[in-house]
Amino acid sequence: LRAAKYDFTDLKIPPRFVVDRAWGVAATLFKADTPTPSVVPSEDGNVLFVWHKSRWDLEIEVGAEEIVLWAHDRRTGTGFSGSLVEQQARLSSLLDYLARH
Repeated sequence: LRAAKYDFTDLKIPPRFVVDRAWGVAATLFKADTPTPSVVPSEDGNVLFVWHKSRWDLEIEVGAEEIVLWAHDRRTGTGFSGSLVEQQARLSSLLDYLARH
């Protein structure tokens, strides 16, 4: 996304400052064993990190002003969503879980 290449979604490439912000978020949140997400532009011109692993669907959307996430457990039908600030502990636990499964 940073080079505005290799996008097959036909969505608008996010502005460079949003891509740079997403890079910083990844560097802060993801550990060496964090499963690699798909990284795609969102419909709103933001950056999406997406996982479909171990019966979980997880999306982290990094925008110019906020970072929001959505997580859904396909086994139980439960999940959580909200701002990264509100959900950071739950997100960290889920990323650790996905790294082990």
